[in-house]
Amino acid sequence: MSSHSRQIILVKSAAKPDPKSSASEQLKKKLAKARSDLKRAQKKLELYKNCAALHNQRRYEIVLPEVARYYQNLKQWVLALVQAHQKFKWNAIEYDAIAEQIEDALSVLARELPEDDEIAALVEQYSPSAGDEDEDEDEEDDDLGEDDESFAREDARHAKGGVGASHDRSPNVELFINRVCMQFGLDPEAFMDCKTMDQVAYILHAQIGSRGHQESTQASTPRKKKPMSIRELYRKLASILHPDKEHDPEVRAEKTELMKKLNNAYRDNDIETMMNMQMELTQSDLGDLVSDGEVLKLTLEHVKLQTAKLMQQAEEFVAKMPRVKDIKKIKKLKDIEDAVEDLIDGELSALLGDQVFMQNEIKYCFHSKKAMKPKVRLWVEGFDDMLG
Repeated sequence: MSSHSRQIILVKSAAKPDPKSSASEQLKKKLAKARSDLKRAQKKLELYKNCAALHNQRRYEIVLPEVARYYQNLKQWVLALVQAHQKFKWNAIEYDAIAEQIEDALSVLARELPEDDEIAALVEQYSPSAGDEDEDEDEEDDDLGEDDESFAREDARHAKGGVGASHDRSPNVELFINRVCMQFGLDPEAFMDCKTMDQVAYILHAQIGSRGHQESTQASTPRKKKPMSIRELYRKLASILHPDKEHDPEVRAEKTELMKKLNNAYRDNDIETMMNMQMELTQSDLGDLVSDGEVLKLTLEHVKLQTAKLMQQAEEFVAKMPRVKDIKKIKKLKDIEDAVEDLIDGELSALLGDQVFMQNEIKYCFHSKKAMKPKVRLWVEGFDDMLG
């Protein structure tokens, strides 16, 4: 056999990898990637926190004053609609459809302008009892069924600031609650205790996420299963720290405290505390309780858990702001200010657009029955759909 062939055989023989070493290297690579992901999650959380703080500041300075003007325009819109409602002759369906629009607007204004005498008077006028008194005077009025009367009473309670109302809220919070309730068909009572935008956003996501799935989710939610590696480490630590094995009172008392600490860490899936206890025992010449591979696995699991927590916190900050997709496009701190200004511009544009719309309806629609007909027809369609 030539030296060349012998060399090939030697190379082939040395090429066999050590399985344990290979597995350890793979774990180290995964751990390095997990730590890199953790750093990115930390940066993202800091980015979104700064963005949310700046957004709240800009809203307070710029948006809230415009919200106050919005409610004054809404009041003028309601007064003009009430005048048209009473001035022109409507059939029963049209009359009820217009009244429904007035009641919806009054339910907002009664909370936002509680000291306004004109709004208070209109709330009384459009309450169910007032409607019953006027019913005999209008020959074309239809009798309301029991279900419709209960809806009307509930609307009146909202208009008087009862169910779901809080005078401690800012105008912007009330506007947001009103919009999400109309858009998603939610009960304002669900937001009764909300006083900030953050609380409203939390309840909104909870309501939407649980809709149609609440009962099945509660019935099928599995109990969290502790990873096997944590259980094994707990058992090994417990076998060393269990106080029943000690006869010395001082050592027994010391291990009793350590065992309490271990049990709390195991209950809370606190991998870091358990690993620190393991390292302390190792340094006390009690020997390694886990192998290097197991330590790597535990560390990897801990880093991934920390990353998941940070990502969840980051998502919570994003959920508190509008236009989530635009917020998630932000990559650097220097881009935050421009992004927030875009958000504020969008909110202002929506408020200003609503006010221009109301002013146009007052000027060009509510002055005559002919001009109002197309609008009332749309309201009638929605009114009929609501009653089924």
